[in-house]
Amino acid sequence: MRTLLTILILTISTVAAQAQNRWMTIENVSNDTMTEFYASNEGQSSWGRDWLGQGVLYGGQNIDFNFDDGSGYCSWDMKAIFEDGSEFVWNQVDVCVESTWFVGPPAVQTEDRWMTIENTSNTTMIEFYASNEGQSSWGRDWLGRNVLYGGQNTEFNFDDGSGYCSWDMKAVFDNGSEAVWNQVNVCIETTWFVFPPAPQAQNHWMTIENFTGDTMIEFYASNENQNSWGRDWLGQDVLYANQNLSFDFDDGSGHCIWDLKAIFAQGSEANWTRVNVCVESTWSIR
Repeated sequence: MRTLLTILILTISTVAAQAQNRWMTIENVSNDTMTEFYASNEGQSSWGRDWLGQGVLYGGQNIDFNFDDGSGYCSWDMKAIFEDGSEFVWNQVDVCVESTWFVGPPAVQTEDRWMTIENTSNTTMIEFYASNEGQSSWGRDWLGRNVLYGGQNTEFNFDDGSGYCSWDMKAVFDNGSEAVWNQVNVCIETTWFVFPPAPQAQNHWMTIENFTGDTMIEFYASNENQNSWGRDWLGQDVLYANQNLSFDFDDGSGHCIWDLKAIFAQGSEANWTRVNVCVESTWSIR
């Protein structure tokens, strides 16, 4: 008799909020006509067909699309093209969670590169760094001897003469935590809200719940530094419908970001990318 560890679930995983289907409303919130719309799941390498076909989507109108193409993917890239020739791309949209996606043409770049940095947390920001895409180090602390208390903001001019619009930013807080944002477009963004990262759990244990109605026969996990799935974590066991099992993802590497894969008795499989096992305590598979 196989024994499975059952744990009372106190925290609801974000995955539990996934929609029962992959229908999503695409709404054109601009004043321009959308003439083309493309979408490709993370397993595809090209945009494929124009989902609007012979139609268009006028400003203020919306249309529903079903993203259930049988692949099981929740993460999709999307591209909208407008009648003035402009286009906008969104990467890794979760169609299993999002029910409406508001699209508009790209924002017009500003004449200058001034941007307001606002500390939206209750923690004091003691250092702030920024480097454009042509630099290889953070350089000086832009706050200098100043600090930015919770709720306060300050303005910085990102026009350093290089012409770059894409910048990486790092904020350091007085509790020792730091947060990094990559490829922020300072030519478009006028305000950037900063806050420390979410508190990470004291361990890397995470409960896997099987709510699919099918028996899970294999389970794989690999951290962001690995390039293969490796062993089946279930081994000789299985995970029946409505059962759960806890795994320790602390493999000594210190990595919090893992990819997961589950294989079921009926032959189907599901994949999740970039799951933070230091934050998530439960992962519900539906």
